[in-house]
Amino acid sequence: MKVFRLSPVLLLLVFLASCSLKPAWDLTGKWEKVDGKETLEFAQKGVVVLSSGSTTLTSTYKMADAKHLQIEVGSFGPLVFEIQLAGNDLVLKGASGQELKFKKVLPQPPAKAQAQAQAQPPAKAPAQPPAQAQPQGQGHAQASKPTAK
Repeated sequence: MKVFRLSPVLLLLVFLASCSLKPAWDLTGKWEKVDGKETLEFAQKGVVVLSSGSTTLTSTYKMADAKHLQIEVGSFGPLVFEIQLAGNDLVLKGASGQELKFKKVLPQPPAKAQAQAQAQPPAKAPAQPPAQAQPQGQGHAQASKPTAK
């Protein structure tokens, strides 16, 4: 009988422990640097794509602990950043103290994207050259068809 009374408590403890092992934030998605054109795109499987202009680097990342993100950057080795996340704002603080600030790129709802596309002015048709005027007196007369009465 005691086993049946303890099992719900044990299940609750296991559930709470599993929740506490997950980070309190979700980095998944695309992040754009506030003062630049660089982007970070985090996938759920530990893959991150770093982009700057036409240069793209795909690498791996993991949570070093509850407050630190580790990104493997090829021959440079692991880069560790302290994370500060508030809503759609992400701050990565490097070992030297430099802060990199990012904003989450939110997907536009289909209706909003469609409204923006419709708000764009239509493309102008190429200008037609003006018709050439014929000098007076040299025009061709059109024959009129006789009408039946």
